[in-house]
Order: sequence, then C-alpha cells, then structure tokens
Amino acid sequence: MRLKGKVAIVTGAGTGLGRAIALMFAREGASLVVNGRRPGPIEATQKAITDQGGRASAIAGDVTVAADIQRLVRASVDAFGQLDVLVNNAGIMVSRSSVTDCPEDDWRRTIDANLTSVFLCSKYALPELIKSRGNIVNLSSIAGLKGTPNRAAYGASKAGVALLTRGRRSTTRRTACA
Repeated sequence: MRLKGKVAIVTGAGTGLGRAIALMFAREGASLVVNGRRPGPIEATQKAITDQGGRASAIAGDVTVAADIQRLVRASVDAFGQLDVLVNNAGIMVSRSSVTDCPEDDWRRTIDANLTSVFLCSKYALPELIKSRGNIVNLSSIAGLKGTPNRAAYGASKAGVALLTRGRRSTTRRTACA
C-alpha cells in the first residue's frame, strides 16, 4: 500500500495503459480520479476500482480544453480533499504518415492530444501538487526519442513531452518520462 492516503488523477483512464495504471494505483491504496473523453469507459474503470474496495471518481472531459482540466482538478480536490499525483497518460496516434503526407488537421489533433494536454493538465494541477508536494508522471514514447518512420506527428508530440518533462520548473519535485 505504497500510495495509501494519496489522491491521483489519471488521464486516458478508460482503456489500455491508463486503465491499468489507475487499477494499479488503487491496489496500492490511492484514491483515484479517472478521466477520459467518453463516460462509459471511465465509469467502467471507476466501477472496477470501487468493486475492489477502492475509492474513485470518474470525470469525463477533454484534456485539450483548459476549462475541462480546471473542472477536473477542482472535482478531485472537492471529492478527496487534495491532489498528490497527476498521471498524464491520454494520447492518440491519428495519422501514420510522413511529414509530406500528414494532413494538417491530423498534425494539430495529435499535438493537442499528446503535448498540449500535458501542458494544460500540469499547469492547472501544479498549484494543488505544490501544496501536497506531489508528483507528475508524463508518459512519452521511444518514438519521441529516436523517431519512427511514418509517425511524424506522433513522434514530434512525444519528443515535446520528453522535453517538457526535462524542462520542469524547480517547483516540481520529480517528473518521469516513460
């Protein structure tokens, strides 16, 4: 129970890696606020946590919209009294294309979902994380470190996450790039 008494937000927690992270955090004793765009999957994650005796709240919202993130952070503090961990997991891979073939809308959607979301979530969670001396975990990808053919937007967005993580301010105690 390494996370007993801690409160964590996990974005993209309805499916895949985000759901697995949320379930693991709950097993370790954290209270969870699970976030995603679609209510159904995050409500299923919330139910899985509460069925195992954990505490969780599901807050639907778009991590590319500042107002949704502000609402997410406020709901976390209102529900559990604090915020100790932010896991920036939400992300997409829209286009499998080179720079010359990547539609501009796919580029923007990918950068917004994978990079701007990390900035916005961190920006609005940091005041609460500073109070609790909390942590941010940013998930990136090997594609952001060495590049991958036909993944121009995805690789660029994940490289941005890696550099945003490394360029953290001294007000954050620790960040991670997976």
